Amino acid sequence: MHLSQRLMFSLFCGVAAVSMAFAVYQVQAERRGLSDEIQRQAMVLAESQQSSVEQILPTGSSRELQTLVDQYRDHGHLAGMAVYDEAGKTLAITSDLAPDVTATPAVVTRAVQTGRGGGDYFHAGGKRMHVLALPLSRDGHTLGAIAVFHDVAFMEAPVWRHALTSMVQTLLIVGVTLLIVHWSLGQPLRHMAQWLRDLRTGGISGDGRPPKEGIFRSLTGELTQIATSLHAARAAAEEEARLRDAALSRWTAERLRIAMQGKLNGSRLFAVSNREPYEHVHQGSSIACSVPPSGLVTALEPVLRASDGTWIAQSTGDADRETADEHGRLRVPPPGLA
Repeated sequence: MHLSQRLMFSLFCGVAAVSMAFAVYQVQAERRGLSDEIQRQAMVLAESQQSSVEQILPTGSSRELQTLVDQYRDHGHLAGMAVYDEAGKTLAITSDLAPDVTATPAVVTRAVQTGRGGGDYFHAGGKRMHVLALPLSRDGHTLGAIAVFHDVAFMEAPVWRHALTSMVQTLLIVGVTLLIVHWSLGQPLRHMAQWLRDLRTGGISGDGRPPKEGIFRSLTGELTQIATSLHAARAAAEEEARLRDAALSRWTAERLRIAMQGKLNGSRLFAVSNREPYEHVHQGSSIACSVPPSGLVTALEPVLRASDGTWIAQSTGDADRETADEHGRLRVPPPGLA
């Protein structure tokens, strides 16, 4: 699987999981909120009519009760209202609601028996409904109960609808994210690839620099060092090849330095001899430095200089100790003889 495919798959799975979890949480939160709101509305409506019904019940006027409950026809999610006697028998019920609610809900029976109101969900006429019942009483005697019904089918929206919405959101988020990633990284990556390709094939000069995009800023220093090393190595190889092709036997300081670095491979070179490569002698009030006549010095001094080696030798000049440091060391070549 290519990087782009893995990136797309990872983004899709990650965003889809988060979206689905949030959708489930949102559905549950909305249902709890709607349930609380329906319970509150039903309580307010039942309490507002409770005293009126308690005054009508002793008169036995069923027409007044029917007129009162029929006021709540076609009120959106409010399905209607019903009034029950102390035996749980229906005294009046909203006309549109009567065909669906043929039996007394259990919450109404409990309200009459316990004298405490309550709400519950039940199915009636193929619909899911919510009913809230409050007891009716007068002079401490229970007269019955008043019940408020709500059609709550709208709260039962299938979860797959929310899942479908989440999937569409996921596709949109992943698509936009991939476009942003492609726009932000695509061109810099192509620039970087072209720069490295040119570096490998020699298509850029020694002053070439890697891309300066901020996202690659941490790589710029390392790539610059790599480029510098590659250019130096290429230049040295080309010079060596040119000298070899020309069959030249003349050694230069740079050629000797490169050859010694390759031979030593990071090691140090030491020469131990009784002959020193430079000697210092007093000449009047000054000190003069000279190279003693020696084939050994002539042969090895350039080699140690090229490899930054160390020459350990016997001091023969009468001013050698004055020119050396407290450890008897002297950096060579001395000024004027470099």
